[in-house]
Amino acid sequence: MNLLLVNPNTTAAITDRLVEEAQRVAAPGTTITGVTARAGFPYIETAAEAMIAAPAALEVIAENLDGHDAVILAAFGDPGLFELKRLLPVPVVGLAEAAMMTASATGYRFGIVSIASRMQAWYQKAVDQFGFHQRCVGFRFLDAPFERIEEVRDRYGERIFALADDLVAEGADSIVFAGAPLAGIAATSGVSLRVPAIDGTWAAVAQAEALARMVQSGALQGLPTTAHGKHSRGLPTPMARLF
Repeated sequence: MNLLLVNPNTTAAITDRLVEEAQRVAAPGTTITGVTARAGFPYIETAAEAMIAAPAALEVIAENLDGHDAVILAAFGDPGLFELKRLLPVPVVGLAEAAMMTASATGYRFGIVSIASRMQAWYQKAVDQFGFHQRCVGFRFLDAPFERIEEVRDRYGERIFALADDLVAEGADSIVFAGAPLAGIAATSGVSLRVPAIDGTWAAVAQAEALARMVQSGALQGLPTTAHGKHSRGLPTPMARLF
């Protein structure tokens, strides 16, 4: 099985981390191919930035889709996820949707811990659009200085877990670590929680594999199979072919 992992931000080091963490939990025989958006931002904090990230992700998906059984959209707010599900001929799984679905399977209420409070409005939108607003206890954000986004996970691991403990005290049955830069924190920090720690990358791999197997067995049908034949102007050829 071949999974295409798409990082909608432009930090290749984060893509490498995501692939490493995805491969950590993938089933034997599953191959993870990581690709990085060429345009946009080093990390995504707002819905406006996500508007830029969505077409940037679509461009690299279109270029690399052939030969892959499912796509993982590897940014926690899942920019463009519903549109990709309606467009692509393979299952598409986002980190946020997968993490919240997994958190809901491990308990009734969950909390979300991430990097910067500027992300809250975008993440709240994701919680609402996926239908989990009644099951989310709330958010906690690190809001600590950093020079490179990829250093946050290892530099601030203990503080991030302390924020998670606050949400557990407020009634969270599990904790979602939100944002691609935090991928793998549950395995690398050396700190443990009293409740399940949900990694969006790990959850997305499990769901992508399950959906791809259902397609291969014929248990899941009805995904988009052909382009609409609509002409476009100025789009890269691989992207235009999807339409």
